[in-house]
Amino acid sequence: MSDTDVLTLIRDASCNEYDVSCNTPPRPPSPCHDPHEHCYEDSHFQCGRDGRDGRDGRDGRDGRDGRCCVVHGPKGCKGDQGEKGDQGEKGDQGDKGDQGDKGDQGDKGDQGEKGDQGDKGDQGEKGDQGEKGDQGEKGDQGEKGDQGDKGDQGDKGEKGDKGDKGDTGNFAYTYIHVFSTEPQEIATEAPVVFTDDTAVVGDCAYDAGTGNIWLWTPGFYYANMMLHHREPCQFTFMKNEVFEVKGGVFSSPTGATQSSNTLIIQITPEDLISESSYSPTGLACKLQLKNHTSYAPIIELNGTSGAGSATPDTIANVTIIMLQPNNMPI
Repeated sequence: MSDTDVLTLIRDASCNEYDVSCNTPPRPPSPCHDPHEHCYEDSHFQCGRDGRDGRDGRDGRDGRDGRCCVVHGPKGCKGDQGEKGDQGEKGDQGDKGDQGDKGDQGDKGDQGEKGDQGDKGDQGEKGDQGEKGDQGEKGDQGEKGDQGDKGDQGDKGEKGDKGDKGDTGNFAYTYIHVFSTEPQEIATEAPVVFTDDTAVVGDCAYDAGTGNIWLWTPGFYYANMMLHHREPCQFTFMKNEVFEVKGGVFSSPTGATQSSNTLIIQITPEDLISESSYSPTGLACKLQLKNHTSYAPIIELNGTSGAGSATPDTIANVTIIMLQPNNMPI
């Protein structure tokens, strides 16, 4: 069967999916693998085989030719899009209607009648005003007296003679001031060490580099003591290493501060029991400023640490002044 016969069969076939109205002619068929078959790629044709011939001798019917069928027909061509029509002109706007007349305002209602006011009571009559009393006459002012004459000033008396100079008295000139500028660590019951002095006058002395101050004249003394400590502490002024001076215990519950004490002490003849080479008799009263019963085992004395930069700075001092010896009459 020729290619032309195949194409004719295809067109005459009853396959509804094939549309031959396309303006584009179909592509020429391409041969199938079998010489009796033909395939059309664009239309996806698949052709059936020819039927077998009847046997010789007694002819049967010829086998029917295989029908060609279109699996998927080609898509129709899209027509050209028509041109867009022109937009019509906008119509004229209609006239605005007339505004209706405003209605008449209703009449105002009548005001109610005002009630009658009550009658006002009669006002009482005003009493008569009493007569004003006569004003007394003003008395005459007395005349000012004459000022007396100023008396004559008396003559200045002569200057008297200068009196005789009094007695010097029995005041004993004894006073001492000792201090230390070197930081120290003071154990319990140990004395503060004094290294310097500004005055050692009269019946007193001290051992530089120790805590010993010596007095050998009985009497009343003014005493002042001061120290800078780093821990809470308790100090006292003591006689002859073991006897607390009355009123001499002072303390501070706060560390890193200054503590001081001022008192008047009496040195009696019974206090002159410690040996001293400074005393004419070889005996004197030894005074010391001791760390006494502080809770901290060691008390550091340091006046400069954390406070200022000027040196030397006093960490402890004692001042003693004799006020009155025992043999002076009161």
